[in-house]
Amino acid sequence: MFSQYKYHCGDYMVERTPEILCHYTTQEGLIGILKESALWATKIHFLNDATEIIKPLSIAREYLRKHAHYEVTGEPDGPEGDLLYQIESWEDVNTCIASFCANGDLLSQWRGYSVYGSSYSIGFDTKS
Repeated sequence: MFSQYKYHCGDYMVERTPEILCHYTTQEGLIGILKESALWATKIHFLNDATEIIKPLSIAREYLRKHAHYEVTGEPDGPEGDLLYQIESWEDVNTCIASFCANGDLLSQWRGYSVYGSSYSIGFDTKS
């Protein structure tokens, strides 16, 4: 189901597919997942911390503007210009995300994605 990928683990990259991927949720979220047999993704603009998406785009935009070649009109040209256009138009696209973690008991995830006293970490087997 999941192909091999890279993910951050502390200060280094790990190249392996974890046997279990976990999704942290509230009691209400767990009940919805079980009733509907589905996970719902959230529009990126409504994330707990929207800077997780906005900040990398801002850094990329700044870098590309600095290194782009410009036409006489002042518009960026070439691959950098194409990427800038894509980044700027991407913000208007309806993009949704669901979060998973290789660690099923991680304090930062409990804090960010759950409610005290009624939260769950659901593990999904990547081999099935």
